[in-house]
Amino acid sequence: MTTPADTKPPSARSGLAPTPDFIVGQNRLGQWVAVERRGHGGGLFASRDAALHYAALESARRSTEIPLSEEPVELPI
Repeated sequence: MTTPADTKPPSARSGLAPTPDFIVGQNRLGQWVAVERRGHGGGLFASRDAALHYAALESARRSTEIPLSEEPVELPI
């Protein structure tokens, strides 16, 4: 049986800063983008898999847990 605390990411359970939250999608030019939702990171990538890999590594999550946007995603520069 899990408790509500068990369902939180490890950083939230340990009292550390929360892990970054990313979204992956394509920008208006069709380039793959991974963007941290609070604007603290991100990048342009050659493929969807590369963007998901980056977001998963940066957020300590599985690539299957990273949301894919159906709307254009822009990297604020």
